[in-house]
Amino acid sequence: MVERRTTAQVISDLLRSALTDPNSTRRVLGTPWIYPDIPRIFDLSEDKNNFPRISVVNIGVSSQGDIGMDSTETEDTITLSVDAWAYKDSVWSVKVGDNDSKALSGNNLCEALLQQVHIYLRDNWRTVTVPHMLFNYLKTGTGFYEDEVDGTINRCGMTIRFEGVNIDD
Repeated sequence: MVERRTTAQVISDLLRSALTDPNSTRRVLGTPWIYPDIPRIFDLSEDKNNFPRISVVNIGVSSQGDIGMDSTETEDTITLSVDAWAYKDSVWSVKVGDNDSKALSGNNLCEALLQQVHIYLRDNWRTVTVPHMLFNYLKTGTGFYEDEVDGTINRCGMTIRFEGVNIDD
């Protein structure tokens, strides 16, 4: 039996294949840096090489209704949270928009990573299959959160939304 993948897993894999990990040590080892879950920050905070990282988490799926009168298919909306996590004092080189790379840390690094995620999804959402098509990508919010782990790790996030048919059924 083929394992069914969630939208968060598929989006995480797409982002991993499209975005460059700023952490060259992890990049050389081939260690993932984008995950379909919330990282165990307290477990990871001892080693700065665990950062920066991105998490993609399903917040919820809602149905607008049946596709047709005799159909069991539903038109759904899925909302995902995409968070970037970085050590406050670790500096990484990151491409910002269409510009050259800049040395960034903390919230500035988190914000630049989320901008990369948004630009990629905005420009490529039509290619996402989960195994069904997703449509109507929309960034619905952004924000900074309280510092994590005694103020050593910054976190900022955005919420995104897709529409589709029978999402994550």
